[in-house]
Amino acid sequence: MLCVVLLTCAVVGLLIWRERSMPVYSMAQEPLPDGQGVMETLTLDGARYVHSLSEFALEPIRRGSQVGKTADGMRVHVPAGGNADGDYLILTGFMFPDVVYRRADAPVFDPQEVGISELRMMVNDGRFSRQQTSQDPALIAEVLARLDEPGALTAATETFDSYRLELFSPQAPGVYYFVYVMVAPDGRVFLAERSSPEEWFVAGESLTQWVREAMGQPAE
Repeated sequence: MLCVVLLTCAVVGLLIWRERSMPVYSMAQEPLPDGQGVMETLTLDGARYVHSLSEFALEPIRRGSQVGKTADGMRVHVPAGGNADGDYLILTGFMFPDVVYRRADAPVFDPQEVGISELRMMVNDGRFSRQQTSQDPALIAEVLARLDEPGALTAATETFDSYRLELFSPQAPGVYYFVYVMVAPDGRVFLAERSSPEEWFVAGESLTQWVREAMGQPAE
């Protein structure tokens, strides 16, 4: 019993020492270059990472190792498989969602430019979760075309089921870009950007059929 207590104390002590020895990133807010809003920054030894509207739709696939902290106790991680010198960091904390920061000199994640290679959507019917995936270039091109030219917008005023369509690129390992997918009771499918979730636009025909397939609905 004494050995267990001593071992537990040693582990706790090691974790406390590790946390205290972590490098401390400074946090700040700066105006965007165009003056329209602000961006948040993380800085350590001259390395600067930013989070603004262009990073709002980015999520980490999962957290990797912790590489630092902030003065107020937030933790800084790299995406799984990444390192502290990579293009992305993750800021997280107790009851705080993971927030992706991009290295300031790395290109903005633009779905039209980074080369999307895969789509994923998770569906939960209350009993089971299943993932629909596609690497079909034609389907990916249709989604990107809708995001680039969404067409007429529809206000979110009706009952709907909401999902997330995740876009992956080999040029941005460890993170993905997502948009909302809304399915109306009559089977119509809409998309919405995370930055404006109340503004829907109609999904393309191929994505509509793909979403219905994921939900187990008959194709038209």
